[in-house]
Amino acid sequence: AVGLWAYNSGSSAANTLAVDNLYVTEVATAGGAAAPTGEPSSTPVSVPDRGSVPVGSAQYAVPADALFVSVSGGSDSGSGSESSPLRTVAAAVSRAVSGQTIVLRAGTYHEEIEVPRSKTLTIQAYPGEAVWFDGSRAVTNWSRSGSRWVSTGWTAEFDHSASFGYGSNDSRFINSSYPMAAYPDQVFIDGQPLRQVASASQVTAGTFAVDYAANTLTIGSDPSGRSVRASDLQQAFKIAGPGTQLRGFGVRRYATPIPAMGAVLVGTTGVVVSDLVVTDNASLGISVVRADAVLERVTVTRSGMMGIHANEADRLVIKDSVVTGNNSERFNPEPAAAGVKVTRTRGLTVRNSEVSHNHANGLWADESVYDMVFVGNTMVGNDQAGIEVEISAKAIIANNVSTGNRMGI
Repeated sequence: AVGLWAYNSGSSAANTLAVDNLYVTEVATAGGAAAPTGEPSSTPVSVPDRGSVPVGSAQYAVPADALFVSVSGGSDSGSGSESSPLRTVAAAVSRAVSGQTIVLRAGTYHEEIEVPRSKTLTIQAYPGEAVWFDGSRAVTNWSRSGSRWVSTGWTAEFDHSASFGYGSNDSRFINSSYPMAAYPDQVFIDGQPLRQVASASQVTAGTFAVDYAANTLTIGSDPSGRSVRASDLQQAFKIAGPGTQLRGFGVRRYATPIPAMGAVLVGTTGVVVSDLVVTDNASLGISVVRADAVLERVTVTRSGMMGIHANEADRLVIKDSVVTGNNSERFNPEPAAAGVKVTRTRGLTVRNSEVSHNHANGLWADESVYDMVFVGNTMVGNDQAGIEVEISAKAIIANNVSTGNRMGI
């Protein structure tokens, strides 16, 4: 329906939009008959050096004064040396001094980490070792009840406000066909997510329900001989220490409510996030709410609502990254769902990144974003616009490919 769209960018001479060397193709016909449903209608453009290296492949140097953590062989009473590692990242953050590096040995860390304002830390994977932060745990105590299976003693509970404020619900967020979208509870069988329904009586194959009052989980697929995991932690990282760096590992399956922002929350200035894979988190993957952050070589997939969210994040840089398959819970595309959505920010750069197959807008600058540079990106198969610039001003959009989206720009 629309190949190129610049919306409400203002009438002042200072408000400028430059579009150069842009390829737009296969825009949907009027009425949306040809609109994609999340799959590309043409072959994506292949560009090297985008997204995180695979978890377990990062090769960051280890400083001589590093603290080491091993979830499998460490002890929090250890010295933190390579031969006597700590067991938890929380213990390492508590013991570390500002400027120190925490090195994580291979394994799955079931933790929620806060870096305090008083410390600038680097948290990274040991070279060549696979490290995951996982917000779920195995559930094994299943009893069959007719065509369903029930686990008792499940006590994890989460806020389910359908807005960015606790206790506030915005009816525009929720698609009536997906009424449970704002509920961050998650269950996975053999790594595949089940769809949440409102009550145990509605559970069928491929779905689940949680009953907070009865402390039960109910699933409709036979768990026998299979791995069943359910999310019981809310947020992987809350970064308050300026200049902190996260690099070389994965974050998955956190039940983050919308008002808590991202499974990885950048809440201070100058944070650098590199070579992170952030996947299967309940609402927002990465959220940036302070200035001068850099997200480089990140891969953000299957976030329930948004892959990358930013607000009041002046001079944010997103580069060499892949953001795909987000809004997996099918929130309404407006007012908030997207692959990448940035608001109220001055100075935004998105470079050499892929924003594809998101069930909403791909790359969305909205509500007072000023001075944008979108260069060398690929937008493929998004359910709404490949790029949308709305109620914002001064943008350079150059050398991008936008194809197979419902709208081009």
